[in-house]
Amino acid sequence: MTTAKPLVHPAEFWASMETIKRINKRKLCLAAGNNNCGGQIVEAHTIPRSQLQRIATDGHVYSVRATPADLLANDGRLTVGKKGIGELSVLNFFCAQHDRDLFSYIENDKLIFDSHQLALLHYRAMGAELYKKMNGLDGARHHTKLLQRRSGLGEREKLRLAKEYERGSELGLRHGAYVR
Repeated sequence: MTTAKPLVHPAEFWASMETIKRINKRKLCLAAGNNNCGGQIVEAHTIPRSQLQRIATDGHVYSVRATPADLLANDGRLTVGKKGIGELSVLNFFCAQHDRDLFSYIENDKLIFDSHQLALLHYRAMGAELYKKMNGLDGARHHTKLLQRRSGLGEREKLRLAKEYERGSELGLRHGAYVR
């Protein structure tokens, strides 16, 4: 019988992961444009919930587990596990009213992939991508700040790469009209 070796990782790593998790849970409504719609932000599905329900068993579907904690626990290997459809493919990037008003045609009607449904699916995918890139930029900025506190030759190279990643993220978002 073999026993698993204990995972020992620096506290800074786990604190950083908590910060990244908080960044990725940011709540905003992309449909509001420059106006704050003031609505309650919901966990909007990037894949229509109605379609997830079609492939679910007892309300769960299989998904890849690739969080930093999962990867550390599995020596960097991707694993698969069940996830509830209420948790899969959700992001906090629309308020309840905009999500309902915009996407009811793909959530409540049969998917027939007409031009209207395709436009809605495209809009949702673009919104999800913008939201993830925004969060990625803020995560990169967080990482850069952490590296700036350190010293050493290897750390300077990591900082240089982090700054390049941050700049690339800013450039990638420039046309999405989001760079703070």
